[in-house]
Amino acid sequence: MQSPSKLQHSSEQLIRKFFAHLNAQEWAEASLLVSDQILHDLNQGPRVIGREPFLKYLVETARYYRESISQLYILASEDGSRGSAEFYVHGEYLKTHGMLPKAYGQRYEGFHGAFFEIEDQQVSRFSHYFNYQSFLEQLE
Repeated sequence: MQSPSKLQHSSEQLIRKFFAHLNAQEWAEASLLVSDQILHDLNQGPRVIGREPFLKYLVETARYYRESISQLYILASEDGSRGSAEFYVHGEYLKTHGMLPKAYGQRYEGFHGAFFEIEDQQVSRFSHYFNYQSFLEQLE
């Protein structure tokens, strides 16, 4: 088996560091790993563009949900320009969010997937996907 390239390894480490900051609820630190014009594709929502809106999303989301990530598996392309991650989310629904069911501390969990574009050792695209129907069922 061939060893990973330096770019591949560097991108894997960037993604690992990104998730470490998310797990530690270090929103500002996580936002420093993304480009000024990051494309953030939400599972059930619009594309958000820019570091400041990304940081705002992280901070705002934390008002409604407390999550931790485990079982993190990361892959990166040999040239380091693309990456993906599969991970398991354990969460608690803290505060009613929009039209979702009323919050009373419900617990939820499930596998998630994310795709990354990486340029100049910064995340330039972060697309995050999960089973939204399963999530809703766990909140009911």
